[in-house]
Amino acid sequence: MSALVLGIDPGAVHTGWALLEFSVPSSPVWFVGGTCDEVETVIESLLADATRRPELVCIEQPQALHNPMANRNLIGAAWVGGMAAGFAVARGLDVHVLGPEAWRMGLIGRPRRGDNVDHKVEAFLRAHVRQFPARSSVHARDAAGVACVGYRAARLGGSRGTVP
Repeated sequence: MSALVLGIDPGAVHTGWALLEFSVPSSPVWFVGGTCDEVETVIESLLADATRRPELVCIEQPQALHNPMANRNLIGAAWVGGMAAGFAVARGLDVHVLGPEAWRMGLIGRPRRGDNVDHKVEAFLRAHVRQFPARSSVHARDAAGVACVGYRAARLGGSRGTVP
């Protein structure tokens, strides 16, 4: 049994996306991914091709920080993530939403103070996602991490974070 899962890492400027194929019990396979300005266009193009139609959409939902200047960018990213979730639900797709800390801890465990989390995320994906590209943007990389953890959470029946 195989499932295509779309991971989305929303950003105020660029949004990362990654479509992974999960075949139980093997490791996920990188199918396609990249960055875009309008994630709705990506979702529409995937839905138009039956061989690339995702069964599940997993979206990072940014959370507020203590730095007011950083929150300005997070508001934009949260807007993009919310729009993507609403668009996917309207198209009949199952959506699972995860916070940034939730998917990172689900992927690499709890980091220690001073750990390079980005490096650990990339190392995990290179080790566990077959055909992961030699070069990818940080946004597409994070979208792949969101897809991995979101798929596992949804498969285990976790309704927490799921958009109805």
